[in-house]
Amino acid sequence: MTYVLLLIMKVNFVKEPFFHLVVEESFSDSDSFFDEFDMLRERLQTAEQTGSDRHASGNSKKRGRGLFLGEEYQSLKMVSNLRELILNIGHSKEWKNDAFYRMYQETGWTSFLLNHYNRGDYYKPHWDDGLFTLITFFFDDYKNRLGGDLYFPEYNYLHKCKNNQSILFFSKELHQVTTFESDSNRCSISA
Repeated sequence: MTYVLLLIMKVNFVKEPFFHLVVEESFSDSDSFFDEFDMLRERLQTAEQTGSDRHASGNSKKRGRGLFLGEEYQSLKMVSNLRELILNIGHSKEWKNDAFYRMYQETGWTSFLLNHYNRGDYYKPHWDDGLFTLITFFFDDYKNRLGGDLYFPEYNYLHKCKNNQSILFFSKELHQVTTFESDSNRCSISA
């Protein structure tokens, strides 16, 4: 007999201070995330190498490392979990904004960036390429973490990032990662 575990993710549609989605328990298999991350740790690159800081303001735009999860990484569980999340959001019955929903359905979701932050790492205000940004957060010691949250300076809005939580917003919303002040790992996957 085969048992199928269905993830009942909670999609919250937030209107203020700007329209965005927050998804709790985003990955159905979040336990494997740090196992795969540890295998990839040596391949992480600087922001200059990945080009992930080109829309940032300020001199030192990003302190942290990342890795684009291209063709050779498609078999990773973290990539399949992200693809599952994208599909599940698209099939959610909770959509409250039809235009946002139609734009979401047209998004190609072809580029995934794994990000890693250690103590003292940050990402200054920036915007992203594409129509939407979807970020899923992972902390290996969430209870003792400090900083590493997502801040939207034009709205003075701080999104307190939770473990295995995602946020979806328009890519051109100015956002930043506050300085991570813990001796643990703060990771995210951006699509």
